[in-house]
Amino acid sequence: MIHTQTKHFVYVFDPIRPELVTNPDSWTEKDEQIGERHATYLEQAMEEGTVLLAGRSLDGRGPAVVIIEADSEV
Repeated sequence: MIHTQTKHFVYVFDPIRPELVTNPDSWTEKDEQIGERHATYLEQAMEEGTVLLAGRSLDGRGPAVVIIEADSEV
């Protein structure tokens, strides 16, 4: 029996355009579509147990953080 150790990884999502975090009016229709797909993906991954936590900073200005449980980075 091969036993692998599950690891935890953190990624920080900091948009290329900082105004996406600070100014909700700056979102384009394409930005909204991408955001909705990403949120759906994260929700599904949380239900499956891969994503342990996902969310924006409490101040609404900092980056979003996602904590993932996986066997490897790949």
